[in-house]
Amino acid sequence: FKLSKISPTPTPTPTLSPGEGSIYGFVKDEDELPLENVLMSLTGPDAGSTLTDEDGYYSFEELAAGDYTLEASKTGYQTHTEDLTLEEDEELEVDTIYLEETPCGSIYGYVVNINGDPVENARLKLRGLRKVKHLKDRAVSDKDGFFEFSKCLDAGKYVITVNKKRYRPAQKTVAIEAGEEKEIGEIV
Repeated sequence: FKLSKISPTPTPTPTLSPGEGSIYGFVKDEDELPLENVLMSLTGPDAGSTLTDEDGYYSFEELAAGDYTLEASKTGYQTHTEDLTLEEDEELEVDTIYLEETPCGSIYGYVVNINGDPVENARLKLRGLRKVKHLKDRAVSDKDGFFEFSKCLDAGKYVITVNKKRYRPAQKTVAIEAGEEKEIGEIV
């Protein structure tokens, strides 16, 4: 018998992805309270999006080194954008992002008949156009014909439709600026 030395099979060395890092941080409101469900979008060599948790925390893992843009957005708040540079293997903690509330816009006015008399219990529907098409609201006129839409409205164009039995339906288009309280006068 001839004995030969058995050489062990070489163990493969794990190949680590070069320069994988992370970007993380917190989002709060102006009162230092954590903001949950803020959409965090990251663009750059790697891209993705995530939502902040109940503590306002977010993180992006396994990122290649390079220049990134981080955007924080939430309905009712001004969008925040930040440019970042991530080095190889860096764990980059972003300074706390504070989101300012967007001023709410509102629309109100009066529903009157052809003689200028108030129309009570008219049903009004509000529908946003173009960039605010996701916004809808309803209102009912009071005994003075007064109505107000209660939702916080973003800047944009809206269509108001008024219906009441035995009256011809009416429609009006209204544009508001950020935070503007707009009285639209009378809808006949």
